[in-house]
Formats: sequence, structure tokens, C-alpha cells
Amino acid sequence: MNSAENFAQESFHPDGRIEIVSRRSRRKLLIELGTTRSLQGALLHLSGLPRSMNITINQMFSGRWDPVTRTWTVPKSKGIALRAYLAEHF
Repeated sequence: MNSAENFAQESFHPDGRIEIVSRRSRRKLLIELGTTRSLQGALLHLSGLPRSMNITINQMFSGRWDPVTRTWTVPKSKGIALRAYLAEHF
């Protein structure tokens, strides 16, 4: 398996959502623009994230967990770094 096979694959939807599929586990993660704003600016919502990434998302990307919707909320300003991290670790 070469290194390119280890990276997650991104698919961009016309409505602005980004679907990321793990090449390792075939697990899917969805990133979509939030409908609300915070003091940090626009938000991204993530669903489908493995529990093993919870601490990283919280500490590195200022993520906040919503137990009702079962999604993570991350500032949009951290979106590029988040996608780079997910490409290698998801």
C-alpha cells in the first residue's frame, strides 16, 4: 500500500457539504457549514467522527460537542487545518 492510499478521500457536494471517506476504515465523515455564528465567526459541523479523535478535535481545533445533534462544531477559520489533519488521520 503506498502513502496515497492511506489518505482520506474528499467529495464536494453542490450544497457546500464535504464528505470525507476514510481509506483505512471506509468510515464517512460529513463537514457542513453551520447555520449559526459564534464569536469566533462562521462554524463548521462535523458528524461521523470516531470517538478516538474527540480530544484532538476539542484541543487542536476548538471543537465543541453537541450531544443532542451528535455533531462537533468547529470554527470555520480552522477548516483548512482540520481537513489536512483528517486527510492523514481519519
